[in-house]
Amino acid sequence: MLEKTLEDKIEESHIVFITSKLDAESASSIILDIMRWNKESKDIEINIYLSSRTYDFVNAVAIYDVLANIENPISVFCIGYIGGFAPLILAAASKGKKYGLKHTTISLNQPFGYLSNESSQQTEVEIEARETSKVRNIFEKILAERLSKDVEVIHNDVEKDREFTIEEAKKYGLIDVILE
Repeated sequence: MLEKTLEDKIEESHIVFITSKLDAESASSIILDIMRWNKESKDIEINIYLSSRTYDFVNAVAIYDVLANIENPISVFCIGYIGGFAPLILAAASKGKKYGLKHTTISLNQPFGYLSNESSQQTEVEIEARETSKVRNIFEKILAERLSKDVEVIHNDVEKDREFTIEEAKKYGLIDVILE
């Protein structure tokens, strides 16, 4: 009988690691695992270990949407630093299943706009500003809904690029349990 590899054991435990910036390939792999486990059984608990500062909204919101629309219990374990759009993934955790290690920092950051080809024509700047504003509004609405806070509160904290110690994150509602 062949001994199971660490990867096999992680797979069997329904664990996903999100420990870097997201790209289309990593997000697709994560989504495929989640959907496969969901198809196997709605009772499988999906465990996400999150330590990411990703500004890739498309891939972060894709993972959030999948997590928010399945019936499986979802636990998210925050380690290190969570920022950018990674709080969306944290927000998708099941009630009472958002965990944070005691030295974790969670940040609510403003999104960045990106101009292609380093252009700075007025029209392109205006278009990018509108698109960045749309992304920010979606980000803030999701967090407000999932954290049961007014959008204005979330908006003000995102505006300030507010960073939370794990104790502050618990008080704010970003996490439920501090792990020692």
